[in-house]
Formats: sequence, C-alpha cells, structure tokens
Amino acid sequence: MRLTPEKLRRYAEKFVGQQKRDLRLLAVYLSGSLLRGQPFLGGAADVDLVLIYNGEPEVARESLSLPGEAHLDIRRHNRSRYEPARNLRAAPFLGPTLFRAEALYDPQHFLDFAQAAVRSRFRAPESAAARARALAQAAREAWFTLDEALTPSAFAAYLEALFRAANAPATLLGYTFSRRRLLLDFPPAAQHWGHPHLTGLLFQALGAPQITAERLQAALPAWEAALAAAAASRPPAELAAPRQPYYRRAVAAYLSSSTPANALYPLLFTWTLAVQHADEAHLAPWQQFVEAAGLAANRQEALDAYLDALEEALETWARQRGIG
Repeated sequence: MRLTPEKLRRYAEKFVGQQKRDLRLLAVYLSGSLLRGQPFLGGAADVDLVLIYNGEPEVARESLSLPGEAHLDIRRHNRSRYEPARNLRAAPFLGPTLFRAEALYDPQHFLDFAQAAVRSRFRAPESAAARARALAQAAREAWFTLDEALTPSAFAAYLEALFRAANAPATLLGYTFSRRRLLLDFPPAAQHWGHPHLTGLLFQALGAPQITAERLQAALPAWEAALAAAAASRPPAELAAPRQPYYRRAVAAYLSSSTPANALYPLLFTWTLAVQHADEAHLAPWQQFVEAAGLAANRQEALDAYLDALEEALETWARQRGIG
C-alpha cells in the first residue's frame, strides 16, 4: 500500500473519532513532521497525536501500527500541563509544538485558548531566548553530573544532554528537531542562525570523525539484534514494535545517502536504550562501537566544547537584541 500524507491524516482522524467516546477527553491535536509536509524518511513515517484529558491519563504514551511502515505515536497529557498557558511560550519543547499544532478535536476551545496564549509574543526575542537558554542550561547542568563510566545509563544521560543542547538553535528559531532527523536538520538551522561551526562540534560530540560508513554498516546486525531483544521484553514506548521501523528505515536511508554520519544519533540513541532493556549478551558490541567512536573517555570534553560555543552564540544573539 502506498502511503501519502493525506492517508496518514485520515488514519489520525479515524483514531480521534474513536476516542471521542471518552468523556474525560478534552482536546486532541496533531503535531510533528506530518504538519511540516515531510513525514517520510526511508519510506517510514509516524503521526504525532497528543490527547489532553481532564485528569491523569492511564497510559502516557503508546504506538499503534498503520498499514505500511507507519504508526500513530500517541501521547496523553493531563490538562494541568497546559496551565497557565501563557507560560508555555517559553517552554522549549511544548511551546513550539503547541505553536504549530493543528486541533483535531476541541469542543470546549481549551486548545484554542492555549494556542492563543502561546502564539502571543512567541517570536518575541525574550520568549525565544528563554526557550534556548532553558535547553542550554539543562545541558550544562547535566554536563556537570555526567558519569564517566561507560554504562548504558550514563551514556543515555550524555545523549539526552546533547539532544537538548542541539535543540537550542531550533527552539530559538521557533521549532524543534526530532531524534530521527536531528543530524539532518541541524546543519541548515545552524547556518540560518549564523553559527555553522556548531555543526562540526555536534558531529564531533557523536564520534563522527572516528566512525566511517563501513563501520556503521558493520554495526547494524548487533544494533538490530539489540532492538529485537528489547522489543521481546517490556520495551519503553520509544522502542515499541510499531515504532522500530521508524528508526530502522531512517538509519538505512542515511547509510545509502551521501551523508551516512546522519545515522549516528538515531542509531546511538536507540541502541543505548535497547541495551538497557535487553540481556547482557548485547552489551559488548554496543560498548565496542562507543569506544570506536572515541566516546568512552572523551565525551565530556566533546560536549563541553559544543556547549561553550553554543553559550557564546546565545550570549551574542541576546546582546544584539538588548536582552540581559
């Protein structure tokens, strides 16, 4: 079956229609790559839906398979997360998401009110700076507490700090990067922001200078085995079976492109997550790959170099706009 953005939207609308029977459901909105017109990467796609409830939802996140290599990525929020709505314009992830969201169900105009509050002064320099600084500060605080041991949990904390730091230029410009497209979308954003040197520092922090396309290709069997093992246990929502093709196809697409290093973040992120939920037999190949990338002992220095450059760029941007 050939999927199109129009078909993906129809599947989303059908799902929302089924959820309306829940009297606690307050609103539903669409977000993510489908709204940007680029849901497919390597032929796989997800449809990002957020359901807002009166009260705490029973399940925070789930994935539902669709025909072809696609799935619904469903997140459920308590309405309290959106109150007071005016604060969200400075929220680094939820703010840009809500600013660009499309309401699919909003009978009480809850979402309409929240979006109006977010969109008011969303692009003001003060709001943009608040979003970017929040991410840079969170990454710097994580850097101070990074564990030097090469364990999946310690490396996951490193990748999360790097993801937040990498998103600072994007949220300054009014959007955010997904994990799957991080290294694909970052270079043009850094160029547009006027700080293209950040791209090299980000790639260095992921071991790109040490990892060839051949080494990436050679790592695929161990990576895929770890994903399969995690899926067979009780995986986190990010690695649920319907969601795995989303990452597998992306990595394959990058490796067959002229920029295979773009596969590094999604591969490292999912592999690290997988070995945390698989048996120990899958740990050694992961450790060997991280060591080959030069990230066993030098990752703190690499992140520090990126953060130094990012903080200096943010200070310059803020100073030029009279923001203290």
